[in-house]
Formats: sequence, structure tokens, C-alpha cells
Amino acid sequence: MRRRHAAMMLAALCWTGLPRGEFKRVGAFTLVLLAMKGRFVYEFVYSFWVRQPLPMAFLATGQFFLETLALGLMVALAWSISTHGKSEQPEQ
Repeated sequence: MRRRHAAMMLAALCWTGLPRGEFKRVGAFTLVLLAMKGRFVYEFVYSFWVRQPLPMAFLATGQFFLETLALGLMVALAWSISTHGKSEQPEQ
């Protein structure tokens, strides 16, 4: 439950600083979330330390990568839909 709240807070804080365009923003947010959770490094470094055949090690650690990927995509899509059509810069 905490991961979803943290991901929503991250979306709220960095959404306007991400590239323009819906697909670019969703992709960039997902990459930011994956990088912050360290999933890129974890996937490749830890897979070599597991005493399993390499394909099995990638599958074993890949489930967490896919979990974070799905979380990032769903939160980014939800945030994109909820803010669609609203002004990004407050009026002064």
C-alpha cells in the first residue's frame, strides 16, 4: 500500500517537470520510478550473483522489475487521466 502512495506523491511532485506529450510523460515517469527503486541495477547485478543458470536468475529477479514497471505505468496513466485538460501553470 505504501508503494502506491509514494508513487502517487512522486507523480504529483514531478509531473509538470516531465517532457510534454502524454506518451513521453508516462514513459519518463515510469523510467524515473524504476531508476529510483534501483530496478535497472538490481536486475543486472543481482542476476549474476544468484547461483542459478543465468536465464533462471533473470526470471527470478525480473518479477520485481515487472511489478515496478506495472506500478509506474498504472500510476502515470491514472495521473495523466486525472490531470487531462487542466492548466499546468497556475494563473497569476
